[in-house]
Amino acid sequence: MADYVNTPVWTGRKPAKGKPGDRYGRLTVLEYISGTKTIPSRLLCRCDCGKEISANASKVYSGHTSSCGCLKQETWLGARRTHGRSNDYLHDIWQSIKNRCTNKNDQSYLRYGAKGVYICDEWRKSFVAFAEGVGERPSAEHSLDRVNPWRGYEPGNTRWSTSVEQRANQIPTWSNLLTGMRYGFYRVSLTVSYKE
Repeated sequence: MADYVNTPVWTGRKPAKGKPGDRYGRLTVLEYISGTKTIPSRLLCRCDCGKEISANASKVYSGHTSSCGCLKQETWLGARRTHGRSNDYLHDIWQSIKNRCTNKNDQSYLRYGAKGVYICDEWRKSFVAFAEGVGERPSAEHSLDRVNPWRGYEPGNTRWSTSVEQRANQIPTWSNLLTGMRYGFYRVSLTVSYKE
């Protein structure tokens, strides 16, 4: 004869869920709110971030709802974030260099891209490579300069310089030639001769 002493008896009710203190993902149950035939049961929960929400109980049990929404936002932001410096001064400099070297509609293109000043492919495609190549700015008075002004923005040809150092390293223009401005190690002079 079979022994049925230890066999659980079906009472027609599911085991109790959603007791205060139960955890589901980032949610801790504060209160179970029973539903009706038309309104599903709900759980009042506190998320690990501190926000309290009222969520559909079955969605919490199944794992469909596991936070107040902060987990989804963190996952989405994490997938989009590549370097975390989009609002940084260095990112602005990188964008500016790319625009003036490659974008014909940029107001500085005629003085850079149109004259052959370029940004190397590695730096143009990757901000992270650019940031590693130029390093951090020593102070707010420094800006990015090309060592050889006739070449582009590339590894070995950039440095952080003050405005005085940059002025001394510019490509000569007619107005600067007339004033005898010094360029790097050379002083440029212009001699004009008249024939009578």
